[in-house]
Amino acid sequence: MRMEKNTTLLMGIGNILNGDDGVGCYIAEKMREIGWAAIDCSTAPENFSGQVSRYSPSRVLVVDAALMDLPAGSIRRIDSTKIKEVGFSTHTMSLSHFMDYIAEECSDATLIGIEPHSMALGTPLSSEVLSSAERLIEILLNDEVDLIPYL
Repeated sequence: MRMEKNTTLLMGIGNILNGDDGVGCYIAEKMREIGWAAIDCSTAPENFSGQVSRYSPSRVLVVDAALMDLPAGSIRRIDSTKIKEVGFSTHTMSLSHFMDYIAEECSDATLIGIEPHSMALGTPLSSEVLSSAERLIEILLNDEVDLIPYL
């Protein structure tokens, strides 16, 4: 992956075998298809942390399914102080530690969560989450991440 200066790097996290848990991976794949610097990190984002330091993006966006006690498909930015209050189920490393590392490498690091409907094994993305994924892609393309409300 070649990155231009002042590039946004999107890192999608999740497990595509567990329904809505794969939403971050879905978004990363879609964004890469249209030319964005995007990585499908699956369930081990720490395996890709070296790419953050290697490419020095101006902004890192991390997208994942997040249990936030909101209606399915809700999209929120999650402040680093609230990460421990949110449920992230399929990571080998604490997302809090991962975001701390990213913040050291890039001063503009944002975690975006999408409330899942179902994370049952072998199911596809739910209609609610798929709709929200497409909405988030539009938000990203329009550079409107800062309009996403905080949890």
